[in-house]
Amino acid sequence: MVTGLTFLLLCTLAARVWAEEHALGASIRGYGGLVSADSPLGAALGTDEPDPLRGHDLRAAGVRGAGGFGVELFYAYRDLRFGFDTTVFFSDAYRLSSTPLANGFSATAHSATTGDFDVFFGRMFAIGDIKPYVDLRLGISLLDTPVRLENPAFGFVGETRYDAVRFMFGPRAGVYIPITPGLSIDTGAETSLLGYSRIVGFAGVGVKLGTDDRLSFAPPDRR
Repeated sequence: MVTGLTFLLLCTLAARVWAEEHALGASIRGYGGLVSADSPLGAALGTDEPDPLRGHDLRAAGVRGAGGFGVELFYAYRDLRFGFDTTVFFSDAYRLSSTPLANGFSATAHSATTGDFDVFFGRMFAIGDIKPYVDLRLGISLLDTPVRLENPAFGFVGETRYDAVRFMFGPRAGVYIPITPGLSIDTGAETSLLGYSRIVGFAGVGVKLGTDDRLSFAPPDRR
């Protein structure tokens, strides 16, 4: 909800800023690929950690296939572009480890959510009607997983959300393939060198914001 409102606010503010050599656009993408984690976990903000898990160094690790979606807003001046994007990935749970739990308790997880919130800068090109681009992304990554606590004598005891936050940095390469003057296919791939490592591909729709015909997904022709 907060991310959606932030995205709409940025669109509203940015739509007022354009000129002959400026471009403004947004993309909605679907993602698929591999995401890996190797991180200590802590109880999510506002969540009380169960006593049987407190101080037992809970950790999530492994590589999982993941799918998700993302939104992006960018502003370009000539062949340079800057923007904000957020992506969310859903996967099976990562492998949990901890120091031995007392009294026969055990901890398991069945799903995980990984989100990125980042700013980026890059460069756009024009090859005929095709508009390639390359970006560098910098931000934060959040891993969230619900952990189930069980005991042989009592069965299921409860579930607690655990998370971990890391800095994120990585490159992205993509291309806009125009469908109409204001609508393009946006497809490419990205990876993370810091944060929760991933190698993913994406495909979606890029739209031109505003009604000014000077806005485009590529630098204007300055001949």
